[in-house]
Amino acid sequence: MVKQKFFSAILLVFFMFFFASNLLAQEVSNISFKQEGDKVVISYDITGKEGDLFNAIPYYSVDEGKTWTQLITVKGDLLNVTSGTNKTITWEVLKDVTGIKGAISFKIEAEKSKESIGDLKGFFIAGEAIGARTGYIFKKWGIDVSGLFYPRVTLYLSATRNIITRGKIKWNAGASIGRVHAFDSELDHLAWGPLYGLTTELQFKRLYFNIDLIYSPWESKFSSFLPVAGIGFVF
Repeated sequence: MVKQKFFSAILLVFFMFFFASNLLAQEVSNISFKQEGDKVVISYDITGKEGDLFNAIPYYSVDEGKTWTQLITVKGDLLNVTSGTNKTITWEVLKDVTGIKGAISFKIEAEKSKESIGDLKGFFIAGEAIGARTGYIFKKWGIDVSGLFYPRVTLYLSATRNIITRGKIKWNAGASIGRVHAFDSELDHLAWGPLYGLTTELQFKRLYFNIDLIYSPWESKFSSFLPVAGIGFVF
């Protein structure tokens, strides 16, 4: 069978270390692999300048490195990869080839991404004091929606702008506006009133932190500043 022919050839595989070279001299090393069903999982380490991201391009060879063919059906640590160890790429072998004769070797070329760690963007979810926050981090902006349930029900929208990006750390700051559900002494019942605030966000890799200071002049009992802190993840 095709699978048997392929994976019998895998037994003859030799390991190869490939050192990617460009102006920043990032280095790919410790390439190894293991078979998992009809897939091959390739592991590697990558080192480079702190804060930079890299795109990994995997290849295989069946003629002892004379010619190389790029792997197509792959997933894993491929785009915007940070420096570190135990990166993995999973290759769905039989979707790319029908069979391989002889020994096979792998190499991984790494090129610097146009983005840096500070440019990472995506949706995030954060848990706050007694509430939650969700939103989207752009390269230079953040849009957030927060909801608190204690000491009073509060909903507010925050918009932030990137202030500082240093290596793996990204700091945004901005303002908030929303509504608070509090007691209205004139109406003598609970009602929604205005809320204002300042917000700051800190992103470290995929970790997300926020500290807000919100204020509502709605009713004397609630006329105070309320600090809010949260922690979450960027997806």
